[in-house]
Amino acid sequence: TTLFRSRDIELKGGETRTATGLPTEVSYTVTEAAVTGFLTEMSGDTGTISETEAAAADFTNTRETGDLTVSKTVESENAVDTAKEFAFTVTLSDTTISGTYGDMTFTNGVAEFTLKADESRTAEGLPTDITYTVEEEEVSAGYTNTGKTGDTGTISTDPQTAEFVNTYEASGSVVLEAYKETNELLGKELREDQFSFELYQGDES
Repeated sequence: TTLFRSRDIELKGGETRTATGLPTEVSYTVTEAAVTGFLTEMSGDTGTISETEAAAADFTNTRETGDLTVSKTVESENAVDTAKEFAFTVTLSDTTISGTYGDMTFTNGVAEFTLKADESRTAEGLPTDITYTVEEEEVSAGYTNTGKTGDTGTISTDPQTAEFVNTYEASGSVVLEAYKETNELLGKELREDQFSFELYQGDES
């Protein structure tokens, strides 16, 4: 006659349970219920009780992690715009996350940083199954948010990417007066297009 007996137990990280006084020569199987977001490695989960050698079933759970990349693209014909900084905030649903993860440093689940044109930052090793939101602070005059993708989502083992695109378009008008001081015109008549001027856009910051 084969008798099957089972018992359910719960263990936290670092805990153990020991069954003593078991009869020898009986076989055993230890199974762990699947836990979302963890990889499980096991050893000694099946075997036979021996009088001379203690049986041990070891289970190791490793948290699955994923990466989040935030990237910035600026569409502009003005070279000065490549140096302009844009502010971002990443907010995680797990407010217990603090510390440095790759290129981002979190405090209570929030990371703040700036990006220039064509720059990116990656948060590495974030726990899977938590959600995130990436927000860009309101951009200055002349810049328009012309596209964003992946600004909300869930961390998974597949890399997540939040992409932001800003386009610069100058608007409005201005009247400029230029004064040319020269001795070349003394006693002479000014001809059209005799002098030329170049206008450069500066960075208002």
